[in-house]
Amino acid sequence: MRKAGGVFFLIGVVALYIRFGAGIKPDWLQSKVFAIYSSIFEVRYFTFTENNISEEIGMLLTGLGLFLITLSKDKSENEATWQLRERAFIFTVYFNAVVFLICVLFIFGWGFLAYMAVNLFLWLFSYNVIYLFLKRNYRKNTHV
Repeated sequence: MRKAGGVFFLIGVVALYIRFGAGIKPDWLQSKVFAIYSSIFEVRYFTFTENNISEEIGMLLTGLGLFLITLSKDKSENEATWQLRERAFIFTVYFNAVVFLICVLFIFGWGFLAYMAVNLFLWLFSYNVIYLFLKRNYRKNTHV
């Protein structure tokens, strides 16, 4: 599951870079989609609207990939692994709270909106990085 998550994550990041970094919106991804709420030119509810789904595909693949990586079990799950996961979760909450407070205080306008979009994935991404760091240090210190 971890490898599939890694593949989804990488494809999603590349898709988001193509869409937002390079500013490319492939015409073949233009589609009529169902929207519960849409406010592009006017506010509409429960309607079909024309949309380029490149952003949605990139976000879904990135989120799904991070979700699969986060929930993947290690080859040898034990009590120590669960303690590392718990510690990683606690550090993730602290880290993301600090990042959020800094952004609230120092980032405004569209930049803050961009941060909020990134924040959707920052929780899972930072958890995985912190967990891998803690696991590496644990193995290094216990010679496992």
